[in-house]
Amino acid sequence: MTEQPARLRPVLNALFVRLDYGPDAHYPDQDASGRALDRFVPSAALPRPIVVDAGDGLECYWPLTEAVPVGRWRRTARRLKAACMRHDLAAQHRTTTDPYALWRVPGTHNKALTPPFLAQVIDWGDGGDSRPSLEAAPRNIRHPRR
Repeated sequence: MTEQPARLRPVLNALFVRLDYGPDAHYPDQDASGRALDRFVPSAALPRPIVVDAGDGLECYWPLTEAVPVGRWRRTARRLKAACMRHDLAAQHRTTTDPYALWRVPGTHNKALTPPFLAQVIDWGDGGDSRPSLEAAPRNIRHPRR
């Protein structure tokens, strides 16, 4: 198999977690999922993420200081998933470790809901100065050395 040229290899620049809420979800509403996230962040030694309300879940993004190849990203995403499980955050674990998962773009409508819900950023997190790098990741999502 021929290796892809570097310019065509996918890279990712954020870690993410989705917290579903609603009648058939673990969290009954946005407030409950937000409180769970508020408990998780300090216990996992993470900065506050950027949070998008998609109408049926909170999509949480931790921007990284650099774009990284999928393989490196996936190893760290697995550690984030383990931290969620260890700290009882009922995240949608499949999407936490799926680099190809589709996420709601702020300013677009979630048409799976009636009426359609306008996805929007509800928390900009701690800002750019607190973005973790994979080399200096928080203790619960340490990345293995190269």
